[in-house]
Amino acid sequence: MAALACSMSVKAQQSPPKGYDPVAAFAPISYAPVSQLRTAAGTPGAGYWQNNADYSVAITLDTLTRGVKGSVAIKYANNSPDTLSYLWVLAGQNRFRADSRETQLTPPTGSRFGITEYTEGCVIESLMADKRPATYEVNGKFIRIGLASPLAPGKTIRLDIGYHFILPAKGGDFMGVLETKHGGVYQYSSVFPRMCVYDDQTGWNTHASQYYVETGSIDMRITVPANMIVQGTGLLENPEDLLSPAVLRRYKQAAGSDTAIRVRTAGEPLNAKGNGMLTWHFREPRAGDGIWAASAAFNWDALSTKLPDGRSIPVMALYPPGSHAEWDTSATAMRRILQAYCQQWPSYPYSSCVNIAGSITGVASPGVSVLHYKESSSGATVWLKTNHELGHAWFNLMVAADSRHGWMCEGQNVLINHLNSTILGCEPPFEIEKASEVFGKGMSRVPVSTRFGSMPQRDMGVLIYMKPAYALLLLRNTVLGPARFDDAFRRYIASWSFRHPVPDDFYRAMENAAGEDLSWFWRAWFMTDAQLDQGILQAQYAGQKPANGILITLVNKREMPMPVDLLVREFNGKTHRVKLPVQVWEWNDKHQLKVATTSPVQYILLDPDNQLPDTDRSNNIWTGSGTSPLNKAVSGANEVVDRYLNAIGGKAKIAGVKSVEMEYTGGQQNSLVWRHRYRDGGEGSWRVGLETKAVRLTLKQIDVADSIQFQQLGQPVPVSAAVADEIRRSTEAFPELRFFDKGNRVKLSDSLHFVHGMETYQITVTTPAGNNWRYYYDRTTGLKVREEFAGRDVPQVYVMRVFSGYEMTGGILWPKQVYLQEEGGKTDLFERTHFSTL
Repeated sequence: MAALACSMSVKAQQSPPKGYDPVAAFAPISYAPVSQLRTAAGTPGAGYWQNNADYSVAITLDTLTRGVKGSVAIKYANNSPDTLSYLWVLAGQNRFRADSRETQLTPPTGSRFGITEYTEGCVIESLMADKRPATYEVNGKFIRIGLASPLAPGKTIRLDIGYHFILPAKGGDFMGVLETKHGGVYQYSSVFPRMCVYDDQTGWNTHASQYYVETGSIDMRITVPANMIVQGTGLLENPEDLLSPAVLRRYKQAAGSDTAIRVRTAGEPLNAKGNGMLTWHFREPRAGDGIWAASAAFNWDALSTKLPDGRSIPVMALYPPGSHAEWDTSATAMRRILQAYCQQWPSYPYSSCVNIAGSITGVASPGVSVLHYKESSSGATVWLKTNHELGHAWFNLMVAADSRHGWMCEGQNVLINHLNSTILGCEPPFEIEKASEVFGKGMSRVPVSTRFGSMPQRDMGVLIYMKPAYALLLLRNTVLGPARFDDAFRRYIASWSFRHPVPDDFYRAMENAAGEDLSWFWRAWFMTDAQLDQGILQAQYAGQKPANGILITLVNKREMPMPVDLLVREFNGKTHRVKLPVQVWEWNDKHQLKVATTSPVQYILLDPDNQLPDTDRSNNIWTGSGTSPLNKAVSGANEVVDRYLNAIGGKAKIAGVKSVEMEYTGGQQNSLVWRHRYRDGGEGSWRVGLETKAVRLTLKQIDVADSIQFQQLGQPVPVSAAVADEIRRSTEAFPELRFFDKGNRVKLSDSLHFVHGMETYQITVTTPAGNNWRYYYDRTTGLKVREEFAGRDVPQVYVMRVFSGYEMTGGILWPKQVYLQEEGGKTDLFERTHFSTL
């Protein structure tokens, strides 16, 4: 832990004290000094520079040995103010050497990116600098090239490297070979030695990950057996030299089609050459690396997508038979995904978009992604992983941050993945409520800003992907608002496209464009492991009268400040949604506000949509509590029940209702449906259903007549006598009509109970089955406020039901809102949307 602390920045070392300190929470952050390279506004400065590398590559694949023989010519421009006496290049295939650092760090049980197959790595056959032999030293994956003459600022140099390597069959989840009935799928990354990044932050980045790339262009020629398709980074330059007339015709047709066309079906002859070798030629003007795949087993689907900048690019999916069924619609899905991204952010930058099914979990490179052919994501859906990998075109390929800052690559990508899923109505990478639950557990972790190499592996998925995306969603939705956030984020992307931002650039860019000091946010969410605990400390009526409004005192008990979202619901059905800026916590850990209520307050909810990672939600709700001695205003339970029945319309009127149908809709697109049909005397049959409209799923269905039938998710549930009694009474519209049936024991409490902001009479009914029910009636109006089940078994319908907003319909007052709490604490508010009687 000491070593980890020393490796982290000063900002990340400043762990917040337990409890809330407003001075520490809102203290300004000391960003890196402003220079000509990087401005205080978070944009590249007038003196910003970045080196450039253009590649011309030619490789030949031997499918028998998996051998690759290649040559690369690199034109490297030194745009820095520094004179370079040596150059560093990355030879990624060296990770597969038996003596590599990656091999030595692979645990005996293996790991996702571990090395399980050894090769000679990238074997250098020749190396020339400006047409003269150059000296070089190999240091693991990196090669340092000595220069006979230093490379001065503003000058260029040409490197020519001849090399060969063996493609590992299991390539550490970056590359490899997938064997299929129709032939192998060869997936190549680290195809050629490429330049390391030289920047103003670190100089030579020989400790960066393989995703930190110097901008440039690629001209790629790949020679393979004539029956194989090659696709990957770049636009195919020579289709006429490669494809049969029929395949070529469909290929050209797809280039202008809005719907997917099968260019080639696996097993169909690709061309007339037969057993020879053919060279596939690709160009990509804005790349710095790439991925390619070659196979005779591919189905090949394609269509065209028009981008906002006026370009039309091919969108293609290549996959072997036997792939996940969703690959059949992958090309169409890719088009929708790209169009949605381009509606929100600067346009897609590459000349084509390719999705390839292979043996690896998922990886992206300029213009291409490779996904597992069977299980593309945790949900086994091609959609989710495709949405993620295509998002990498923006982060971290276009906005080319050093991926040692993992959150700048994966977290910002997951953010746009989430927003894209909302636009398209598809599966999100995570649910916000689930994230609030995960981070509300208060588990101690290292800060998000921890460098990738020091991040505990068990926390990488949470801290690199989920937490930064969740934090930025909260910044968008609860702090800045979508319009301000999106504008600032677009400006950040545009400013740093094909450049190298660092975290301070992002922080400053968002603050300046949004016009907001966000030091408190970056510190709490990214630089420390701060925790959140907001709570309702006290609520009381002004002047002790509900009509005067209610005074609410809030408290912030942990290190993290966040804006306040408060829901206040009155007994008359009115709601008040109060949103307060985070600055309420800038001076104190407590804040008082007044809400202009006119009737008793049923409850106050803090963070009612469960968006925030609150570590203690027990203090996020106020319903009032306490008791006082019962005066003699009522003679007993009979009088309380009669007052209630008279208040809602009278016993005779209620008994005259022959049927009633009510539907209540909840905030999660759930609906609660009552359909009652009565016989004389108030007895009858009815059906109650709890349904999820979003997926047309009936969660619970209860049919009550002489016997009771109960189903959950369409499956019948056995019902005991006690459970049948609980179900019958919890679903009756007017259980009061049966309070005094033979066998029931009815008791009026000797105290007044303060619940939901009202003084209430409490009646307890014990049924012959042994179930206890508690009912609460407002002392002033006589109306029912709440029902509670306190039986022997787990309740099948609800633990508590709260009523408010009574409205007159057909001469009877019916509740407009019903608030249910189920077993386990799950709560839902339902608003009546349909009502009919006979």
